[in-house]
Amino acid sequence: MLVFLLMPASSLPDGAGGAGPRASQTRTVTGHSGAVEPAYERDTVSRMNSEPTDPWSAIHQRGDADLALAFARLFWPVFVERRGCVLLEHRADDDAISQWLDASNGDPQRVEAMLNHVHLWDEIPGEGSAGNEEALMTVARVVARCWMAALAERFPGREFLVDVARPDVDYGPTLYLTQRPRPLPPGQQSGEGGSASR
Repeated sequence: MLVFLLMPASSLPDGAGGAGPRASQTRTVTGHSGAVEPAYERDTVSRMNSEPTDPWSAIHQRGDADLALAFARLFWPVFVERRGCVLLEHRADDDAISQWLDASNGDPQRVEAMLNHVHLWDEIPGEGSAGNEEALMTVARVVARCWMAALAERFPGREFLVDVARPDVDYGPTLYLTQRPRPLPPGQQSGEGGSASR
């Protein structure tokens, strides 16, 4: 499982993360071997073909404006906050939020993990070949980086985790998004007070 951690620059060591209130740091963690995943920049399609290819040729051949807009929304979705949970807007259903808050004893991170998980096999159907799985893992890594940037823009100063699970761990390449728990004010115990909703 890959884990992408979005942290405010104020929590980084001096000189790390760049300047400004929206700077962030990415940390990548993998499964049991401890090896770092290959960089997403390696183009799976180019590696499968013997000749270099135009990375946009599939768009030219099969794409249209509606498809482009749908992918834009996958890579840069709208995030909203409801009842203390940061959620993908199209999954922020009040009834589902209430049911999962009840089932999780009010734990917003568990609600977020349930409502924000995205199985790429469901969103981008295709054959189950090893090349297709590798391509979707590349897509998942890029989507995770985009989500982190969108979250930093929408919720500056907040911390989030975007996990990418490999197909051998979950149902295909899968993204999970949760907030990192916020520290409690001095003297307050867990369960006291409340969380604001927008």
